[in-house]
Amino acid sequence: MDGIVCFLLGVAVLGCDPGAAAYQEAAQRIPPEHWRLVPAVRLWTGGGRSCYPGDESLNPAACAPLAPAGGIVLPRQRSDATLLHEVGHIVAAVDNWALQRAWQEALWPTGLPLPGARMPDYAAKLWQRGEHDRARREDFADVYRFQIEGALNDYPERAAWFAAELPVVVAH
Repeated sequence: MDGIVCFLLGVAVLGCDPGAAAYQEAAQRIPPEHWRLVPAVRLWTGGGRSCYPGDESLNPAACAPLAPAGGIVLPRQRSDATLLHEVGHIVAAVDNWALQRAWQEALWPTGLPLPGARMPDYAAKLWQRGEHDRARREDFADVYRFQIEGALNDYPERAAWFAAELPVVVAH
């Protein structure tokens, strides 16, 4: 990863992009043990993206500079929500997707959404479009973000799962 000469709370920033400093406050809201999972950060003009080894939907233009370890791509225009969401994807991918699998077993037990449980709008839209695998991944990442933002009141089943399975996020 050539060009890494500065850091955002200990995580390498490609090209030492000064725009990364705008994300410092949001990064401090993430549990340190989760922030340490992010190998590198890259800012670019497109939207946010998590880039991790084995991601079949990898965006080569955004992610190639982060290879082979991966990391997150953030929009140059600060978006705290994007940062929190993309870190959620990295957390879900740990230990060969163990948390993502546990999430799906609890909240998508038959491969379908848990009956009666509300899901985030983006995941619901993906589900309706037939992008079921992606809907489940985006559901986890959005709820990770909502938990850190303290905005899980409308999602009691998801909040209960986080309290039981990821109490470090709830406590942070």
